[in-house]
Amino acid sequence: MKRLFVLAASAAALVAVAATAGMTATSGMRDEHPAANHVLLLSIDGLHQSDLSWYVRRNPSSALAKLVHKGVEFTDARTPFPSDSFPGMVGQVTGGNPKSTGIYYDDSWNHSMFPAGTTNCSGPAPGAEVTYFEQADKNPLALDAGQGLPGLPDGILQVTGDATSLIDRGQLPEPYTSSGLRAAHAGAAAAGYFGVPAGDPRAPDVLGISQVGAVYTGKQAKIAEHGGDNPQDRAVPLVVSGGPVEDSGDVVDTPVETTQIAPTILRLLGLDPNQLQAVRIEHTETLSLGG
Repeated sequence: MKRLFVLAASAAALVAVAATAGMTATSGMRDEHPAANHVLLLSIDGLHQSDLSWYVRRNPSSALAKLVHKGVEFTDARTPFPSDSFPGMVGQVTGGNPKSTGIYYDDSWNHSMFPAGTTNCSGPAPGAEVTYFEQADKNPLALDAGQGLPGLPDGILQVTGDATSLIDRGQLPEPYTSSGLRAAHAGAAAAGYFGVPAGDPRAPDVLGISQVGAVYTGKQAKIAEHGGDNPQDRAVPLVVSGGPVEDSGDVVDTPVETTQIAPTILRLLGLDPNQLQAVRIEHTETLSLGG
């Protein structure tokens, strides 16, 4: 059985697929003869297209170079903005940009929510910090977030598909230009930058666009970061290798987005990409793999 890999970056991702026959477009819930039985998505944090090109050029016999040369390489792929790891990874697995997913960063602010632990919503004005990282897990120190799986790490493949069951509800909110900046947007202008209506409770209130070369850090060990809207920040590798595209060696230089990874994986597995809400909202297309 052949393996299919998808490499892209928001992070970079490499998609690997254990495939059967040729490519099959799907229109229903499940195709009886999907192009792949398994798909492996490898996301490499902080990898840029220029990094991949440099490495493959200098290491032509490496495993990574072989995957690139035998698959389909998209040389003009863009990650969502903000091009940080979290919204970038969310885009790869949902098919949506922050305007659809509402996730702009792993720690954000929502104007329609109340702080965690609020019991009386009639007094304070809405507005709360919303965290999406391990702080919200039932057990932030456990690999399975507190599900209690035996035999870890091998048992992680049995992790539940219901992520909400592993969240510590007590951590959740309750429903209800200068100094290195090239530009600053606030209010309606900030919302418009992301293509969402003014007043969207999840959108940032203020957005700063850094000048190229500006680094903000309080640490000496970390003097580089990603997440900006600079073209080089958003230019990330995207490679599909193995399975139905084995030995194709194609290079696609037309613009694509890493949000197209999610519907492409579903199509390879014989599943309907339109089952993803963000795909329906943004009409996210699958990647063109030929065949």
